[in-house]
Amino acid sequence: MNTPAYFAMDELTYVHSFSDPEGGDNIFDAGIPGFVGEDGIGISDGDNNVVNPLFAAWASGVAGYAPAPGVDSDWSNPTLALGPGTGDKFDIVSLGDLDAAQIAAGTPPGRITLTFDVPITDKEGPDFAVFENGFIEFDTTRIATDLGYVEVSSDGVNFARFPAVSLCTNAVGPYESIEAQFLYNLCGNHINAYGYSWGTPFDLGDLAAHPLVLDGTVCLTNITHVRIEDIPGNGSRFDSFDPPNPIRDPWLTWGSGGVDLEAVGVINSAGAARIDIVIDGPGQVAPIGYPQRAVSILHGADQTFTFTPGATQMVVNVMIDGVSIGATNQYTFTSLDRDHTLAVTFGPLTTIHGVPVAWLDGWGLTGASDEERALSDPDNDGMPSWQEYYAGTNPLDPLSRFTITGFAREGESVSLSWLGGTSGSQLPFAVIGAPTPTGTWSTLVGDLPRAASGTNIWSGATTPRMRFFRVQVPGAE
Repeated sequence: MNTPAYFAMDELTYVHSFSDPEGGDNIFDAGIPGFVGEDGIGISDGDNNVVNPLFAAWASGVAGYAPAPGVDSDWSNPTLALGPGTGDKFDIVSLGDLDAAQIAAGTPPGRITLTFDVPITDKEGPDFAVFENGFIEFDTTRIATDLGYVEVSSDGVNFARFPAVSLCTNAVGPYESIEAQFLYNLCGNHINAYGYSWGTPFDLGDLAAHPLVLDGTVCLTNITHVRIEDIPGNGSRFDSFDPPNPIRDPWLTWGSGGVDLEAVGVINSAGAARIDIVIDGPGQVAPIGYPQRAVSILHGADQTFTFTPGATQMVVNVMIDGVSIGATNQYTFTSLDRDHTLAVTFGPLTTIHGVPVAWLDGWGLTGASDEERALSDPDNDGMPSWQEYYAGTNPLDPLSRFTITGFAREGESVSLSWLGGTSGSQLPFAVIGAPTPTGTWSTLVGDLPRAASGTNIWSGATTPRMRFFRVQVPGAE
């Protein structure tokens, strides 16, 4: 197909992009939750939730507000678009809608231009998010919303418009709904009302080939202005295809018609440090942003992270920028001035012998402490429970004991069998041999996998002088 030079879209594959109340996993434009916490991601009215720490800052000023004619005074306060998102469908400023006569007469659509004390910068993933007060149609993926173009500027004069996609080409009546999964780079295609708060993401990288970016007029590392322009939904405005598709949304609307803007949040900024977080194992890191596991903090500030293991788990290791600092439950970055990575590994809580507490619980072993439980011998077979863990035997059954059950020798070939299961440690077995009990022991096999049946067999060559053999669990404490 023929497309503008700065927006080549040949061989497109369309995928679901709309974020439902539980969020979405689309890699291109999954909604950005305004709130996160114990009450659920994207839930704005939960007492235990907080503003998503993925955001470094929010729109701080209004450079211009020119609504379409007819916006009610209740919805014409542009300062309501400043500061953090709230998820409140009434905490908005309306851009208004245009009727057929106004469109024919060339009346300009409503628009608003916001400024940012913390500039937006092109980094990995979405760089900012726009919150409009759309809401989902019950039990569907359709959304009642009003769409708008999004433009950015680094000087407040020259603006680059995000290339957009709209495959909703059928006429939409007043206050009806549309399939948001067929929209891209238009504000308004994520829900932000009635207890849910999701913003539409925008990646400045989508503008890398825009003429104003290529000639240096718009600097993607220093975006200070974002402009939203309402799209009258009768199909008189178009997306970025060539030939273009008409953009449809509910039309005609009035009172608070057109885009109802609630907030614009900064995710990536040259004035903020981004901490990318990697979690391995059952546990939590706080604070943490979503959907990207990252936190944005203004330069010069400190930020403390806490690490909470899951049940019967513990912190195994913490790495800052790839360097281990050991096992700790907390770490503080001070006077932040650059991006970092934070990786936390959680693993089973263990005794001093390396036995997982969950294993002790699973067998119902008792004692005054976990260490005492590990040292107990409830089946009186002479093996404390911690040894039964490494052997993979049953600590409650005296007949389930780590022991050699068979031996045969023919020349230099030896065959051994022993009882050792998979109910505990999964470490491999090793077979060692020596000419005398006090002689030098040699490893015959060091990484023999455990047999699921519990009966393990090894055969191999030895020397004629090797007469004594042992089975071990390398790594057992």
